[in-house]
Amino acid sequence: MKTIEARNEVQQILYTNIRIQESDNLEIRRQKRALKRSVSRYLKSRRRCIEALIQHNFTAEDWYCTLTFTEERLPPEKVKADSRFAYFIKMLRRRGCRNIRYLKVLEHRHGDGRFHFHGVLSGDGLTAELIRDTWSGVYGYARVSRLRPGDVPGLARYIAKEAPDQVNRRGYSRSRPPNGLADPVVTREVVPDSFRLTVPYGCRLVEREPLCENAFGTVTTLSYLTPAGQMNKTLGLKKTRNTVCIRGKGARTD
Repeated sequence: MKTIEARNEVQQILYTNIRIQESDNLEIRRQKRALKRSVSRYLKSRRRCIEALIQHNFTAEDWYCTLTFTEERLPPEKVKADSRFAYFIKMLRRRGCRNIRYLKVLEHRHGDGRFHFHGVLSGDGLTAELIRDTWSGVYGYARVSRLRPGDVPGLARYIAKEAPDQVNRRGYSRSRPPNGLADPVVTREVVPDSFRLTVPYGCRLVEREPLCENAFGTVTTLSYLTPAGQMNKTLGLKKTRNTVCIRGKGARTD
């Protein structure tokens, strides 16, 4: 089992350890590979990574923003777009903001194909009005709202919708030291075949997703908000305890 512990949310993946044997026929190999691909997709999921970083480093006191460009200030390439975001952060510091941290995603392949940013920002002295004025005064338009921990899974899914390509290979970027983002705590452990994923008492279910199941095992995931992630009273999540049953032998981590 692999567990990713962020301040506001915990993600868990429980799966059967699959080994392809030389004696396996083609059908058995096909089913085992399908299960292994499902595990790999989860472990390397960009959306899950973004979600965990946001939940670990930001709170309901921070800001989510969408930053777009006017026609006159639209950058011709990714390098120019990134430099304009860097200048935006520099301007915020000049206007009195300190300890600015951010996670940003640059998109360009949906809608009318224009470069624009989605980002989460925090910092001392940072306000929605300041973000709007600083960006709008130079580049274009800014939509700013409070970050709600209960909305982060949907937010991460939305801003991770564009897969990396030749123009934007990294997919997302984040602030670096001295104001860098901390990585969530990742643990791995071997668990018994009878182990079950459950939502601890006092926590709230975010997502329960059986990814893949066949005769050789099951891959399933569970994520839930910790008490710190439930501080916003407008979460609107159903308070319940949920159990995910795991079938298959040899459940363990990778």
